[in-house]
Amino acid sequence: MMMLFRSFAFAAVVLAALPVGAAAANAATYGLAIGVDDYGGDNLQGAVADAEAIAGGLDDAGAAKVESLTGKDAKLPSVRSAWTALLDGANYGDVIVLSFAGKGDLGEDGPQYLFGDGSALTRKAVLEWAQDAEDKGVKLLFIGDASFGGTLERTYPKDLVRLRQSEETKRESASSATRPENGFSKAVFAYGSGCDKAVPELRIGDAVRGGLSWAFVQALSGAAEEDSDGQLSDHELAVYLPLVVGALTEGQQEVEVLPRRSQPLTLFPVARPSPETPPADMPLRLAVVGGEAAVIGDFPDVEIVEDPKEAELIWSVADETLTHRIGGVVASGVDAEGLGNELAKWSALNWLVARSAQGPVPLDLVSGPGRLPQGARAQVEILPGRYPMITVFDLGPAGNVVPIMPADGEAADKPQNRRHIHQMFQVSNGPGGAIHRVVIFSETPLTGLHDALEGMQKSGKTETLRSALQDALPSEAKVQIGILPIYTGASADSDSK
Repeated sequence: MMMLFRSFAFAAVVLAALPVGAAAANAATYGLAIGVDDYGGDNLQGAVADAEAIAGGLDDAGAAKVESLTGKDAKLPSVRSAWTALLDGANYGDVIVLSFAGKGDLGEDGPQYLFGDGSALTRKAVLEWAQDAEDKGVKLLFIGDASFGGTLERTYPKDLVRLRQSEETKRESASSATRPENGFSKAVFAYGSGCDKAVPELRIGDAVRGGLSWAFVQALSGAAEEDSDGQLSDHELAVYLPLVVGALTEGQQEVEVLPRRSQPLTLFPVARPSPETPPADMPLRLAVVGGEAAVIGDFPDVEIVEDPKEAELIWSVADETLTHRIGGVVASGVDAEGLGNELAKWSALNWLVARSAQGPVPLDLVSGPGRLPQGARAQVEILPGRYPMITVFDLGPAGNVVPIMPADGEAADKPQNRRHIHQMFQVSNGPGGAIHRVVIFSETPLTGLHDALEGMQKSGKTETLRSALQDALPSEAKVQIGILPIYTGASADSDSK
């Protein structure tokens, strides 16, 4: 999906090594959260909210001191002054979290993070600050929620998506071949994307946010924990952040967490309790282009919006195409009669993606997030889960349900979580679209969900899909959820980079 594990061997090392290490008993956490929306014209909408949420998450996690610089207060001199004060006050073993949400571009010294007044914090300066911290024995976690002139993984409706980068960037993207981050022993760098890729702004629930910042806030609340030790490590972030952001962006955004260490670096305590389940009435926003919304009728959990930029899904009546605002074209040949199953699928996914952030399943599409042509073979890899029972099903381009595991009633009671599962399939002929493979590890068998999915497959009607998932996956349920978008077929003309 988001190519979290270029080598799945690394993922196995990450998960196996999690129990090692512990934070210093008296270590303190400090934070500096920066967010810029106003760039004098082509503005962002969610960067200030990202900074405020990160600052609040650090406070909830017990940070000793958190500074927040947003809007016009976020300038290079003020950021440098705040950083210097935090580092001066930190002692050996303490941790400083430095986050930036806003636009980036490529300057003379490489990637840089832009402020509204035209000044910039360069990646080179961040690395120098990391070295200053390392020399003092202070750990640094840098969250860079911006991009530098690249593109998303697949074609997408460019007029609907706001990217966190300067439109004036003309310079070729910098190479990632040389990674100075690998030389640090006490620093962690989480980047929204590689230098040649982009970071989109997302609508998550009622708010516009950056995926990396949103996922990090969930991690601060305990969602990234694998070993329940109450501490957050770089290994846990390296697994969690790419999975959650990949699900939020339909595999379009690939988060980088560097360096990759063989042993985890424990960072700081996380808050309690873990994040709450997303609200049951969380709506799917749909825009109808070239037709009347009245033909849809009163569909539960779907909100009709006039502006496609405010929608998750756009239905073109004339073209009979369904487009995901970030993912691109997800189905074709969609008329009013076939729209019901599509809305049922995407309404369920809208809720399930947010629910999966409480505990994602490590899984990967080996071929990467690009569109697979007809006849191509797809390889899905699923790492062992935290809970013994497994449920796997596909949601097809037409909104149809295809149960995969368990294969029968007897298999439903047999633990499957200790296996590394390889799944292969061949892309069939047809118009293509978006298939979503859903993987759920659970403490107990999800018999009711299995029965519901089989009923939907037989009837061809999926209007109860979301309610079936919500009934099976309440907040108290011990589960991990993985969602793997698999895009097939040629991209439509409405997609453009």
